[in-house]
Amino acid sequence: MATYVSLVNNAIDESGADLALYAEDGSDFTTNTEPMLNRFKTWVARAWKTVQQVAFDWEFLNNQALVTLQPGLMFYTETDIATAVPPATIDIFGTDDALLYNDVAIGTSYKDLTFTQYSDVVGRDFGYLDLDASGSAPASEYSFKAGGDYFHPLGVMYEYTVGAMTPAPTFFADGIEVGDFVYIGISSLATYNGVMLPKYLEPVAAQITSMNPNTNDAARGTSGFTFRSNSVDFHGIMAAGSAVGYVYKNTNTWTGFTVGEVYNDAGTPAGYSAQFGSLPSPSIPTITFIPNTAYLHSWKSFLFSEESSSNDYVHEVSEIDNNSFHIIDHEADSPSTTRPLTFVPWHIFSVQYDNLTTPPSTPRYITEDNTGRWRLYPHPDRPVTLKFSYSRTPQNLVEWDDEPKGLPADFTDLVMWLAVRMYGEFDEQPSVARRAERYYKDLLQRLQIKYRPKFHIKPKRLY
Repeated sequence: MATYVSLVNNAIDESGADLALYAEDGSDFTTNTEPMLNRFKTWVARAWKTVQQVAFDWEFLNNQALVTLQPGLMFYTETDIATAVPPATIDIFGTDDALLYNDVAIGTSYKDLTFTQYSDVVGRDFGYLDLDASGSAPASEYSFKAGGDYFHPLGVMYEYTVGAMTPAPTFFADGIEVGDFVYIGISSLATYNGVMLPKYLEPVAAQITSMNPNTNDAARGTSGFTFRSNSVDFHGIMAAGSAVGYVYKNTNTWTGFTVGEVYNDAGTPAGYSAQFGSLPSPSIPTITFIPNTAYLHSWKSFLFSEESSSNDYVHEVSEIDNNSFHIIDHEADSPSTTRPLTFVPWHIFSVQYDNLTTPPSTPRYITEDNTGRWRLYPHPDRPVTLKFSYSRTPQNLVEWDDEPKGLPADFTDLVMWLAVRMYGEFDEQPSVARRAERYYKDLLQRLQIKYRPKFHIKPKRLY
């Protein structure tokens, strides 16, 4: 198979240019900076990209993809999605604030689509969450009202305000700044043989939201700081005023004690950045509930590059054959049924099928919306695998041993002749350009006949 360096050398030979060729092993492909050699590299790379872009339905550019999709919900909120850490489960409420669904299991992160063409409402972050649905726990029971039903994207979030601490915190020395996520370790008081003794609990994730002062020196946070956490257990213990908190940059420095063990002495752990609480520090936190609301917008739309299942098979999608979609139940026992999906234009889909009220089920229709994302109806109630045909994006030749991916070996001279034509035009040699154009067009015509879809016209039957 022809490589990048061999195509460049062949183009130089056919052009008649008085140039030394690159080494066949590519050893000087990047170090030889002769301007005309670099131009031939550019012409060959450009020629291969041009050939690929002649048609999107080249058979050698086509592939079949397998992508597993996770059901989910689109939402909008005033909360900063980019830094938001979702709770393990969410409660969803109706317009009358009544609880509709509790403990809905979701994914480990929100996908932020703010500042894309999908979202242009000032002051509103836009994104989606994945539903942790499966064949044994499908999402088929859910039905929502867009713009009315809501959830708390940060969970039940509390902000803790801590005053001056003893001993002084070491935020600056530990590299902790406002906005960082840290861990809060807790030493609560437990009754042991009639004596109140400290017992350490599991570290809790939290985010530092302010420091007083917020300076670039050792004084950072010495007069107090605030942090947010959605741990219900942590909130209950600190609100009771019977715990000491320890701020850790990460759990690697969480040493010096065993979680859950009762200590006969203070048992102060090592490696913490700040110590606060009711004992022995006087800095008892004040606790404030932080309202955060996200309103449901629609069922999740899909961009196949965002799905990241380990069994996916798709790469650099350029054009998708809308009539090639099939759906496979990802979790069904083998052999699983494969069913075709009917493509519906977006202007029809958006009117007839784009609503949150229809419960998830097995999809029958698919569309590409006005932002280039894909939607299914009904929305899947569990993970499903899509199979479809696509053409990949044009390949760029970069390394000396790159090969024109998919191009049949009999037609690699097509790239070389187009590069020679570019040289003839650049060097104002019309005879070279005409000769190269003749060979290029001849090869291109044969390539189109052999490697593009065949069209057949059949006469109508006469009765």
